[in-house]
Amino acid sequence: MSALHEFVLKSATNYLQSVVFVDDEIYLSEKSSESTPIRLGSYGGLIPQFTAEVDGDGTSLSEGESSDKSEKSTDPKDLSNGEADVSHKPHAVESPSYHPRELMESFAKKGIVCALYEPRQGFTTDTESVLFRLCERADVVILDWDLYKDDGDGVSTLLTELIKKSESELPHHVRLCAIYTTRPSLQPVMDSLLSKLRSHGCSVDVVPEKLQLIAGATRISIFGKPVTVGRPAQDKDYEITESNLADKVIQEFSDIHSGLMPAFALHGLAAVRRNTKRLLDMFSADLDGSFLLHRALVFGDGDAFDELPELLSDEIRAVLEDTWSGDSINDSITKDAIKKLTLANPSPTWKTNTGLEFDAKPAFEELLLRGEKGLYEKGVNCNEVNELKKEGLRRIKSARLKDFEAMLTTSGKSGPEYLAALFCNRTQYGYDGRTLGFGTIVRHKRNVQDAWNYSVCLMPTCDSRRIDGLCSFPFWKLKENAKEALSSKRNGIVVIDPEKNAHCLAAGGKIREMLWLHEFTPNAGCSSVIATQNGNTFQFAAERMIIEWVAELKPLHAQRIAAYLGAEVSRVGLVESEWLRLFCDR
Repeated sequence: MSALHEFVLKSATNYLQSVVFVDDEIYLSEKSSESTPIRLGSYGGLIPQFTAEVDGDGTSLSEGESSDKSEKSTDPKDLSNGEADVSHKPHAVESPSYHPRELMESFAKKGIVCALYEPRQGFTTDTESVLFRLCERADVVILDWDLYKDDGDGVSTLLTELIKKSESELPHHVRLCAIYTTRPSLQPVMDSLLSKLRSHGCSVDVVPEKLQLIAGATRISIFGKPVTVGRPAQDKDYEITESNLADKVIQEFSDIHSGLMPAFALHGLAAVRRNTKRLLDMFSADLDGSFLLHRALVFGDGDAFDELPELLSDEIRAVLEDTWSGDSINDSITKDAIKKLTLANPSPTWKTNTGLEFDAKPAFEELLLRGEKGLYEKGVNCNEVNELKKEGLRRIKSARLKDFEAMLTTSGKSGPEYLAALFCNRTQYGYDGRTLGFGTIVRHKRNVQDAWNYSVCLMPTCDSRRIDGLCSFPFWKLKENAKEALSSKRNGIVVIDPEKNAHCLAAGGKIREMLWLHEFTPNAGCSSVIATQNGNTFQFAAERMIIEWVAELKPLHAQRIAAYLGAEVSRVGLVESEWLRLFCDR
């Protein structure tokens, strides 16, 4: 096991807290013994009893007895005179005993809670159903394929609802689901599930050479309960005992998040989960009075309830900082992460000092591992590397930065651009309309056929939340020249538009060219300007112009642009020696 894989696996184990196992044959009333017939489960699998039925005094009932204090089951699946009717199963396949208790204990040993749920016959799977609500909140969902002998119809419908709910959320909810079945042949189960999901309108891909499906952010793995006969040799690798299921599920979950950044996210979230009680203790009810006094004293400047998310996020950040050590990521983990990268060649290709093509990938890998020193040692005969060595990374030319970007671009998407967007934009986790205020990035145009232009709103936060009529909002134009080699200083940001395209924008230029105003009226029933959702876009009500919400800058990134504007306004114009000014501008 590689160092990176071990780190991801450990982070995934610490993160996972809840698993739901859904089966229609968890709780059985008959007692299994050598003299007691064992009920045949779905598709002929022999299913032993999870618990024996006991009388009121705690004594197990003997064969054929029934408690007078409870009604006999009318479930057609239950035994009649201690025997099962399997005439409709001519090809019943015997399976060894399976124990939900062992399944539950396998997760308990990892510190993960596994809920066992047996749905009622005729269960529903819509978004308001008990089954959907239970599965929606779990980290991992494990499902029997044949619930009440429905040939996977109920499971397929449930998975459809989970997939569609996941895809409607931004960012998408990544979920691992597993089918755990007694069916001897597993490939037909996957084929049937694939067909049913697609018939319900889900876009599903098959993972090559694996019994696994991917539908958006949802991954579905097919596993087999142990059977003694009938399972094809090619499916034996997917046969998992109950005691080993937890290890397999954790492995599958870690595969979804196999990478340095996902592992760090899992590590951080696990730390927050472990410290939940301590975080709650920090926000004690003893502080209610003090907070309400604080709210009353600042009421004229805004509602203090808006300050609570920042207060909580500061505590969460403290947890992350105090539980994270950079030493956790050692050279072995870094090397493994670099090996997993798919690197492209820069264009044009780098050249040696004799004019031959130079393989830039090893030198770039050393740069990622050891910084400048590694790059220079591996690229000693390369013109581009010698240029970097002469100028230094602090004065690196835009052409070399574009080379680095090209080497990290896969499937047409620039990794550096998307990381930059993560650095400067606030992720939107809610579904409410987007509010126009300080740091809001908008795109705008006069006519439908025009190209989009981008701007950032500079209206102070307090002023944007207390509007009682028509009001002008100031905007600063952004240019898509952040990656161009210009001498003027600019403040760069990256935004992802509704079509999922990245835009590298720069805030710079003269006030007379970049500053513009537009009037808005607050939405009915509130004192703010809120965009309404139209498909995957959010549009502001504006006259003579189409204006859409694109992103929300993090406060300090927005403040940097405002500081630049303030410096431009306060710039001192005077007559001085041009000879001396030119010297001092160098």
